[in-house]
Amino acid sequence: MPLLEELNPKQLWDPVGKANKVTIQSPRKRKVADSEHKVFVILPDPQIGFRNINGYLDPFHDEAAMQVALQIIDYLYHQDRVDGVINLGDFSTW
Repeated sequence: MPLLEELNPKQLWDPVGKANKVTIQSPRKRKVADSEHKVFVILPDPQIGFRNINGYLDPFHDEAAMQVALQIIDYLYHQDRVDGVINLGDFSTW
């Protein structure tokens, strides 16, 4: 049986390139709210998904409405006023 070194073919390219350097920031510390109440954003059955019509994926979700919801969550997050997000529906049924 040949040795492993003998089976190693000549490499034609670098299969794993060097990754670009990135800077990762630690999450910011959350301020404690002055209120004893908690704030949750509730997304009632957003109907995120697509219909397959003869190979065309037709969205039945509203991208603009989803963007508004994400902007509200982002605003509340930066105000330290959101404790969680509750999704009350499925994301896709196909």
